[in-house]
Amino acid sequence: MPDHAVNPGRVLLGMSGGMDSSVAAFLLRSKGWEVLGLTLITHDQAGESLEDVQAVAHRLRISWRSHDVRQLFQKTVVDDFVENYTNGRTPNPCVICNPLVKFEMLSEIAAQLEVPIIATGHYAKIHALDNGRFCLGKGFDTDKDQSYFMYRLSQKQLSQLIFPLGELSKSMVRKVAQEADLKSADGVFLADKPESQDCCFIPT
Repeated sequence: MPDHAVNPGRVLLGMSGGMDSSVAAFLLRSKGWEVLGLTLITHDQAGESLEDVQAVAHRLRISWRSHDVRQLFQKTVVDDFVENYTNGRTPNPCVICNPLVKFEMLSEIAAQLEVPIIATGHYAKIHALDNGRFCLGKGFDTDKDQSYFMYRLSQKQLSQLIFPLGELSKSMVRKVAQEADLKSADGVFLADKPESQDCCFIPT
């Protein structure tokens, strides 16, 4: 386990308004971290979750901000998706988004705020190797493991990253969300909301 994973300090947490990132915020806060929440607005529909993030941030008494990256997301992720799809290939937008948009912006904004650590609510682990390098590992819940679409993260990104849910199963996270009374802006328990598994920028 990386040393910084057990040394509470300031951490910039990517927050979507869903159960996983909200529970990650709760767990970090419970362990003594000073959590700063960040929501990246990647496309027009992404703004719909801002009220939910604000509700969780208020509930947990953490600071929170949003950052508009729609132009970067369109150029880097959506245009690449369309080009590949129209040429008969099967694109994986998350593989592109994670290193070039999501974690890149988390790292960049963390540097601006002088926050040394970044975190997300993904089901994955970070392993510190004896040679000083870092590598991704599968999350405890192999049915929900998300390490496979973060394999392109750089050493810099991995070195400052922690995954609070890496040692938990989805059912355990759902139980924490219930016990922590985490709700959306309209009062719905996050543990009761359906999981989002669709391509985030394609309306369903």
